[in-house]
Amino acid sequence: MSVEVSKPRKGSRFRPVSALALPLSRGSRTSFTVQPPPDPVPLLPFANLFADPNFVFGKWVGGDSRDGIVQLPFYAFSKGAQDFLRAVDKGNWVRPDVNWRGDAEGERYHHLCSEPAAVETATVDEIALVLTSLVRGDRYSEGMLAKAFEERLIQRLLARIEALAGQRHRIEKPRRLVQIPERSTVERKRMNTTKRIFISLLIGLAVAGGAMVKDKMTNAEWVVSPEQIAAAKAEGKAGFESSPGTVTVLPIRSEKADILPLTWAIFGIAAAAVSFVVLRRKSA
Repeated sequence: MSVEVSKPRKGSRFRPVSALALPLSRGSRTSFTVQPPPDPVPLLPFANLFADPNFVFGKWVGGDSRDGIVQLPFYAFSKGAQDFLRAVDKGNWVRPDVNWRGDAEGERYHHLCSEPAAVETATVDEIALVLTSLVRGDRYSEGMLAKAFEERLIQRLLARIEALAGQRHRIEKPRRLVQIPERSTVERKRMNTTKRIFISLLIGLAVAGGAMVKDKMTNAEWVVSPEQIAAAKAEGKAGFESSPGTVTVLPIRSEKADILPLTWAIFGIAAAAVSFVVLRRKSA
């Protein structure tokens, strides 16, 4: 009787792409493609799914014989299990840089699987070692993943990944800082303009006041001031001698006395305008 091995039907078995990844050889050196670190997010939904006692990971099928043709049995994953394997691949948990066949790695794998609390304290790298060994080892020893699920090893790994993800979330959670709202550009420009106007007005008032004080000190408002007449009378004179042979007994205002306040204002406005222009150029 002849024995023919028939292949499993398409879709009855799922193998992640990363499980088939091989190192890239260049001459005598072997290098691996750069892979991102393991991401726990894709695996988090399966922690609750696999904790359900009614969940079916898969079943053994085949082994039938018909017309002298024997179909070898194989393990068919359920849809949930296939989604889990896709999530393992998506989360980069099957590492091409892990020598899962090495002696040291093998001893570490058996320690993690056999010790009661080893998985519950495993690191991310150790979890990646176990998942890499399970996914790749299942290619050579079919049923490794099924046995790991039956012995609740996969469920413990998912619980540890969930715990590590929670720790990372607490560590990376940004602190809420009290942020002082930044003034808008329009508001800053408005404040700068107000400040320039205020400074320009002060400068204008100072210049106008200085011009007024100067004219007051030089008696620019008078041709003959009351102080000059009073001083002359104090000396016993009839009045102030404004020119040879001319005595003034009453104060005489200057012809430009009435426009002096306007002159002071013009000086102040001009100084304020110049100051405003200069300050605007500096701020620009």
